Amino acid sequence: MKRSLPFILTFFLLLTWHCSDDEEEKNEPQPKPPVVEFISPRDGAFFKKGSTISFEIEASDEDGKIVLVDLKIDGESVHQWQTGPFIYDLDTKDMEGGDYVIECFVEDDQGESSTESVSITITEEDVPDPIAPYVAFIAPEDGAVYERGSTISFEIEASDEDGNILLVDLLFNGNSVHYWEVEPYTVDWDSNHHLEIGENTVECRVDDDQGKSSKVSISIIITEPVVANYTINGILKSAETNSFLENIEVIFGEMSSTTNAEGKFSFETNNTGVGTLHSEVSYDYIPVQYSWEFEENETYDISLMAYPKVSGINTQNSDFIKGVSLFDAGPWMGQDLYPDAFKQTFERLEDMNANTVTVFDPVFVTVAGEDSVAMSTSANITYYAWDMLSQNQYKTLSDEASARNLNMMYWFGVWPQDEKQLDGKSFNEIVFSGQKLSDSFWEDWFSEYTRILKEYAQTAESKNVEWISLGHGLSYATSPQAFSSVTLYETSWSNLISEIKSVYTGKIAYFGVVRPFTALNYSGSYEGAFFEDESYSDGFIDLFDAFGIVVSNVTEIQNPTVSQIKSEMDGILNHYSGFSKPLILWVWAPSVDGAANTYGHLEPVLDVSRDADRWSVDFYEQADLYHGILQSVNESSVNIQGIVSHGYMYYDRFTKYEPRNMNTAFEKAASVRGKPAEKIIQYWYGAYGN
Repeated sequence: MKRSLPFILTFFLLLTWHCSDDEEEKNEPQPKPPVVEFISPRDGAFFKKGSTISFEIEASDEDGKIVLVDLKIDGESVHQWQTGPFIYDLDTKDMEGGDYVIECFVEDDQGESSTESVSITITEEDVPDPIAPYVAFIAPEDGAVYERGSTISFEIEASDEDGNILLVDLLFNGNSVHYWEVEPYTVDWDSNHHLEIGENTVECRVDDDQGKSSKVSISIIITEPVVANYTINGILKSAETNSFLENIEVIFGEMSSTTNAEGKFSFETNNTGVGTLHSEVSYDYIPVQYSWEFEENETYDISLMAYPKVSGINTQNSDFIKGVSLFDAGPWMGQDLYPDAFKQTFERLEDMNANTVTVFDPVFVTVAGEDSVAMSTSANITYYAWDMLSQNQYKTLSDEASARNLNMMYWFGVWPQDEKQLDGKSFNEIVFSGQKLSDSFWEDWFSEYTRILKEYAQTAESKNVEWISLGHGLSYATSPQAFSSVTLYETSWSNLISEIKSVYTGKIAYFGVVRPFTALNYSGSYEGAFFEDESYSDGFIDLFDAFGIVVSNVTEIQNPTVSQIKSEMDGILNHYSGFSKPLILWVWAPSVDGAANTYGHLEPVLDVSRDADRWSVDFYEQADLYHGILQSVNESSVNIQGIVSHGYMYYDRFTKYEPRNMNTAFEKAASVRGKPAEKIIQYWYGAYGN
């Protein structure tokens, strides 16, 4: 027994060594076959008998070297190489007419091989000369001017009618600077490189696989950058105590400045255009930001107000709407904004902590009479198109929202614009006359509205849209006073909702007007105190899943504090303490002095010339409004389903409406993008929870 133990141990060690050796062999990398490709001729090429065929072959090996390249015609070797270049000219004078298979066999030094083949045809007839490839500059335009240091986007279109593109070569002043072998032929070029101050010749040469080439040229002009200096002198204060905040870093672009004991900071720069000051402040404060369009040779005095964070924030349910309207304008701008403004807005919204986006897009009244009304997705406008977004556009927006984990709310209504007047009265004159309207009028109104809404409801269903709103401002139709009977009023609405629900399984809301006191509007006239819900019947209320209220003029106090805004908002919400359905708040708050006292909202384009000039920019009244409203919602016992900010749009130019001053519109509009209110909303939406 003692003698057998060493034998067993020796046998076990030998067995282990042998298995380990087998495992190492298995783990060794396997040799890879070489790669071979015909550069020319192309597959399917025709050649006249007696002409010369130029062969060009590309062969490579990733883990070894090429030892043999064998060119064969119909299986017979005609030429071999041991080293590159693999180029060969074949005279076809002794070849019969017909089809031939050309093969190229490649072998490497590890015994691996590959084969590639193409077909050619030899013909007795004349073969047309190859057509030169096509090439054109899509961008930039000929004669374009760029500042030194700017980026130039090149886009080139190249194609070949009877062959393939081999090379696209970009040349500056005769020197090749970039090339492509495959599409897309695009490049963003730093104008600091290989371009001279003044006029430059930019060429593009294209070569195909039949030896043909084409060239196109343009000129671009490079100018010295304009040095434009401006100064920002700022102060950072607490919005609650108005005290200076010391030793806080403020960021502007790639620069930073730290506040002194008096809260002061400053920047000097030549980066004109839209810029944003921002600071994380400290743990106790909500981050701040302030965007403006800065111009050369100016001095800007800017106060940044930091809002203290709020304790005791109540987490909301997962279905609580934290919404943002994708743009703060009427339906006339939808097509102008699509898709650029929506795309930029979606990109900016990713950090807003929102969970819902919406677009207000009402149906147009095109014909109005005392006994008849017609509606359409397009208004009767001749000077430019006013159209609702198409169903395909809604689908795209819904997909964009879903890709960002955002719910979508489709928001409709009724809007008269240049309608045909059958009885010499406008639509608004008819419906707001205070008189009962004919049954035939209401039959048309509901039939037309239902017809269009049902089509969009089907789109909403196909995209799993959670909410549809039937609009706002329809007070003439949401009260039985203008109907011949309460029965007709409730039946008409019930039939409309039934038709929508026949194709849509989501939730349905309606947004009513709330004006707690008589208030000035942004056009300079007055709007009377009005709570639209007071005219709803119980049967009407029962039809909807939730009701929205438009929150605009909150208080009669001039320049109210956040606490005063909250107190006044508490009173508005208490009005709904016994309301049977959940509320959704739709906040209209332009960034102007007086926003807390004024009804309505300033739109970013059409109101520039007419309304915006009456008002002064005040970013912080807008921010105060949101902060006070959101605090009130946090503490309210009323059943609140959510909040929608009207709105959020990121788009800086509308060339259709020039020469109006576009900047004025964005500085004063209800959009919160880039303004202090954006950070307020972001904070509250985050604190409300997911």
